[in-house]
Amino acid sequence: MVDMKSEKSEVMFRNSEATQSVVVSTEVPQQRESKTHQTLQPAKMKAVSLSEELNPKPPMETTDKTTSSASPPEVRPNLEQSCLNNSCSGHSRAGQELCYLCMQRAKRNVPVYLREQQVAEEKAQEKLLLFKEQQRDKQYMEEEQAKLNEQRGHAKLVATFNLQMSEKREKTSCTRYPTSFIFPARPLTPARRIQQHHYMNDLQNQIERRRQQEAQDQQNRLLTERLDQIQLVQEIALQKAQQLQQKSERTKHYKRALDTQVGDKKHADPQEDQPDNSGLNHHETAESNADSRQRAQKIFEVNFSAVTQRKKEELHTRQTQLEKEREMLKHNKMELILDHINQFEKKRNVIKSLENEWSRSARLKQQREDEERRFLRSAGQLMVDKLTQYRRCAQCKRRTTNCGESNIWKDSHYLSGSQHMI
Repeated sequence: MVDMKSEKSEVMFRNSEATQSVVVSTEVPQQRESKTHQTLQPAKMKAVSLSEELNPKPPMETTDKTTSSASPPEVRPNLEQSCLNNSCSGHSRAGQELCYLCMQRAKRNVPVYLREQQVAEEKAQEKLLLFKEQQRDKQYMEEEQAKLNEQRGHAKLVATFNLQMSEKREKTSCTRYPTSFIFPARPLTPARRIQQHHYMNDLQNQIERRRQQEAQDQQNRLLTERLDQIQLVQEIALQKAQQLQQKSERTKHYKRALDTQVGDKKHADPQEDQPDNSGLNHHETAESNADSRQRAQKIFEVNFSAVTQRKKEELHTRQTQLEKEREMLKHNKMELILDHINQFEKKRNVIKSLENEWSRSARLKQQREDEERRFLRSAGQLMVDKLTQYRRCAQCKRRTTNCGESNIWKDSHYLSGSQHMI
């Protein structure tokens, strides 16, 4: 009978683990039926020693002795040993496994349902909170009413003071004679349309005057523009006449100079042809030579000044051209320098980008090699497979093979009544 009960408790424990609950009932049917009619009591923890946990006692024998005698006594140690070995290794509860010690404690615990008590406490808390809210709202309303009464009283005092001051001001400002009079013989006020008619006439007159003024201004502006155009035409005609006159004067001057040169040449030719007659007209020849010399001097000066002016203009033109060429060369040089700088920047950017790409590729390659090395080191095992050897109890956080081992040193002992361990 004891073996059957232990097997039944083991099956119930496994079923409870499948439904993710840690409460297992090991009571007999008669005791369970009697407890259903009892009131809820707080859970009582039963003190269990390590020796009892390692060697659990069998449950109390029932009145049915025939069934208890029928079970063989040799099966119990084997069952306990199998329970110790396979309590938490024969199932997987996704991190909610229990060690043997926690399983035995869960068996000995009696489930107590305090839901009704919690609901009653929650209702009491809600009532208390509601009462506190009502008290706070009532106090706030009283404070607001007191503030309103105080403001109303202050407004009454201010209104009374203003009324008294206005009455006092009226009494002090009352003159001896009245400021308004009544004229019984005053003529009636004329109709508004008469005054409006006057206003309309005035406005029409103003509009007419404005139109006339604008027309006069427009006419004056056109006349002024016409006079300016006539004056400009006259000035242009005068300038053209002056230019024509200067041109004709220059033409006459050039013609006289050419005539003088031709005459000098004609006078020089007869002297060569008739050398015998030079003594006759010696006086006339001397005067003509002096005149020709003066004319030649003037012509030389004019030609020299023209040549000098032409040379100056050519020199200025040459200098201007040289300046332009110098500026162009300078501009081309700056453009060439900027092109070299841009090419150098582009080349440096390309080199930098290649270096960055190479370093990134090298880093990725190193990461891949590390991952492959770690994968080869793990021998193809998954993380879930690796964590199977590190299973922990869901309650005490120890390993699932824990059967009551202590973490206290053997040489240490506890002094009763103190908080220290030696």
